[in-house]
Amino acid sequence: MSNKKVVIIGAAGYVGMELVTQLQPLSGQYDLYAFTRDNGSFLLEGKKITHLTASDVAAHAPFDVIVNLAYPTTAKPTSFPEVNKGILKTIRSLAGSGSKIIHVSTQAVFGFGMDKEVTAGFLKNRRDFPYIEAKLSMENSIKNEFPENDLLIIRLGNVWGPGSGTWTGALANKLLFGQYVATEGKDGYSNITDVKNVASYIIHLIQKDNLKGKHIYHLAEFSDVRWSRIIKLMATELNVEPVYARVSTNYPLTLKDDVTKVLKFPSVGNVYRELVWGRISGSYLRSLIRFLGASKFQKIKKTETRPLPETQVLSKGELTHLDVLSSDKQFKSILEEDWKPAVDFEQSWQIVKNWMKDVGY
Repeated sequence: MSNKKVVIIGAAGYVGMELVTQLQPLSGQYDLYAFTRDNGSFLLEGKKITHLTASDVAAHAPFDVIVNLAYPTTAKPTSFPEVNKGILKTIRSLAGSGSKIIHVSTQAVFGFGMDKEVTAGFLKNRRDFPYIEAKLSMENSIKNEFPENDLLIIRLGNVWGPGSGTWTGALANKLLFGQYVATEGKDGYSNITDVKNVASYIIHLIQKDNLKGKHIYHLAEFSDVRWSRIIKLMATELNVEPVYARVSTNYPLTLKDDVTKVLKFPSVGNVYRELVWGRISGSYLRSLIRFLGASKFQKIKKTETRPLPETQVLSKGELTHLDVLSSDKQFKSILEEDWKPAVDFEQSWQIVKNWMKDVGY
């Protein structure tokens, strides 16, 4: 029998590179293809994988398995829906009637602070932060676009591992430079998953031919580990004392919360800037910008000024970071029972610790 044809969209990303690495010993069973941005061919050089461009797809499609790791990252938040449409178009060009689609999503569909009810079912699209809206929309778009295909969605916890810019690198930097790593008095569940285990589980699903229909999985095998334990391990290794914020993040839940929070700012530019990055207000404002055209808002953006120090201490990114680390809700794994993690937490930490040493922390 001929090899299965497997294509990975976003193969040059953090999870993608680990997935490609773990698939290398299986290259005799699969014909591997990568669909990436322009830098993909450079990053994947030397790997046993064929790099595709849009013009190459027709010659190789359809594929037996499509793994989608792509999501909007570099575009402006108002453009996320268009980026999603582009990703969906790519999947459509790669898929056939018998293609199995594995789509990687995130626990953030339940809110950065996990304030929405956690369920292993499909969720309705809702107004929220741009990243969350994009993830929700893509889950539903793929389900609706491919009603007859086998669809496996994996909602990942907080992906960490050597070189993770979001967690290992970001936490190490915050500790090293005396920035807030968590909120005083709040010790949330880490809800983490190791990148090696993420790749391992995707491969497990690639290999299972008996999974039919639509399935949703939650992967956070170390979800019960508290952030305090991780922070203590990293702080000890770096020989620093963690700095904790003495603030309440006041995680916004409604449009009224967003608007009330920003009315104290002194200029139109500041109000615009705060509203566009608000959880609910930002969603409505991004829709308005898409409808009227971004050019109509350029003047406001150019005249914005920084708020007075007493009106805002923490940036939006810092507040989101604190929201995640303060969550008291555990994102428990829901997985195929015959899969076993490639590494346990102690092994995962040793790998991260060695990486910290190797790169100079």
